[in-house]
Amino acid sequence: MVDGNQQAQLESLLAQEEAAARLLLQSLEEEFSALRAHDASALEQAVNQKQNYVQRLEATGRQRMGLLNQPAGSANAQAIERRLQDQDKTGNLIRLWHQLQDTAIRCQEHNRRNGRLVSVHQDRVTHILGILRGQPVKSGLYGPDGSTISSSDAHTTVKA
Repeated sequence: MVDGNQQAQLESLLAQEEAAARLLLQSLEEEFSALRAHDASALEQAVNQKQNYVQRLEATGRQRMGLLNQPAGSANAQAIERRLQDQDKTGNLIRLWHQLQDTAIRCQEHNRRNGRLVSVHQDRVTHILGILRGQPVKSGLYGPDGSTISSSDAHTTVKA
């Protein structure tokens, strides 16, 4: 069991982590909007915010692990939850932990979505650059053996 002061410190840290995770989620939404709008300055701002919130999450996570007497990175979510349950007098630690976990899952989902959008944009740019360079354009079709077929008619804008 922990004393009341340590319980309050853990509650405060978990609340800070959850607040930072919510801000991270918001910055991931802003990043998605900037990516869709092709707004470079808004994207840069969202990425900078995202980095700040990730750093804040890492710092509070290290503090939490210190209060739980566990080295940072040494335990998975279930082990941390067990440790919190052992020390939770009021039920607040587990409630806050579950909120943090839910928000973290949403952040992961949004980050994956943003990564997919970046990948689509990158593929599109690579395709356009290939056309401008006169390289054969992959059609995205599959041959009888299951491999992709390159189109034989290269799309070029200019040939020198």
